[in-house]
Amino acid sequence: MGDYYFVYETSNIKKIKVFAITLSVLIVVAFFAVTFQAKLYLAFQDSFIVNSIENLIEEEITELTPMGLFYAGVLGGSFIIPSPLEILFYLALSRGSDVLMSFLLLNLGLLLIQIVNYWLGAKFSPFILNFLSPKKVYKIRRLTNKYGAFLVFFVSLIPSLPYEVLTFALGIAKYNYYRLFILVTLGSLIKYAIIAGIFILLH
Repeated sequence: MGDYYFVYETSNIKKIKVFAITLSVLIVVAFFAVTFQAKLYLAFQDSFIVNSIENLIEEEITELTPMGLFYAGVLGGSFIIPSPLEILFYLALSRGSDVLMSFLLLNLGLLLIQIVNYWLGAKFSPFILNFLSPKKVYKIRRLTNKYGAFLVFFVSLIPSLPYEVLTFALGIAKYNYYRLFILVTLGSLIKYAIIAGIFILLH
């Protein structure tokens, strides 16, 4: 099997069992979330530490400081809540944020969240593979091995393309993480360097 050791055939019965268990767990979680959300929300709302951290992060992002860009990179670089980070970066520079610090902190935030995206993909891989045909996984893996490097670099370089989703998907496919993070970081650095260069030329 080689690189495909994690791919296996799943019977229809097992697929049904996995789906039923997952659905049951989600229903239980939803029940407890609805039941205790008011108490938990009030507890967090009244917490001085939580309020202080929340206000600090919100203020930094609103003001588009270099540290705010770091937080924006962590939040907006996730596959759950993608954000127009290229626009935020340019606006931050327009408001007088330090170019180098903004550039470095935003890219640091993006790198950290891509590691999380990949880790989540890898952790959920056994569950997701229950619902995928091994033939399809083999085909995707072959295409990834053949064109993956170019695809990852291209998607991370071009603004607005959802490379955070690609990072999550490559985590599921167990793509080489060293190669992935090098390519993602390189593409991101070049993209934001170009945006910073355009800003400097125009101002």
